[in-house]
Amino acid sequence: GDESRQESISWSNDEFAEYLQAGKDFLDGKDYSRAKDSFSDALDSAFEDNEVEEVKFYLAYTEALTGDVSTALEYIHDATPMEDAEYFNEAVLLKTNLLLLNNKPEDALAFIETWIADAPGIMDSLLFLKGIAYLKLGELEKAQGLFRQVETEYPDSDSAAAAAEY
Repeated sequence: GDESRQESISWSNDEFAEYLQAGKDFLDGKDYSRAKDSFSDALDSAFEDNEVEEVKFYLAYTEALTGDVSTALEYIHDATPMEDAEYFNEAVLLKTNLLLLNNKPEDALAFIETWIADAPGIMDSLLFLKGIAYLKLGELEKAQGLFRQVETEYPDSDSAAAAAEY
């Protein structure tokens, strides 16, 4: 052993990557059943935590698209996406929306507060969703204040248009 060359071992998870890409392709084609199957296979072959996080995001997203918001929330409930993940903003918005759809506005508010500083690119959406959470809690003044803030600070955004309706 002392005389053998030292080489570093490189691990790759090609199987995971193939299942994940296939799932994304099926998702793009709106074949949600096959997407779920591919993402489930990817989850089974995931080695690392970041792989598990990513595939759970896609499983949650697929379930949400098919209308199963409870199952979607189960997949993403314990998710803590890495800030440098390409799907980070989408994961934060998805989980917030799922919490609101599952009638958990307090949890949605807590989640928003946890991630709002790390997601400046979706600040308008998070402030809008925070307003929705307060609206669900019956705190109309706080909701109205947030809707006005979105309209003022992000006047050209889709969130501002939605906030104006509220």
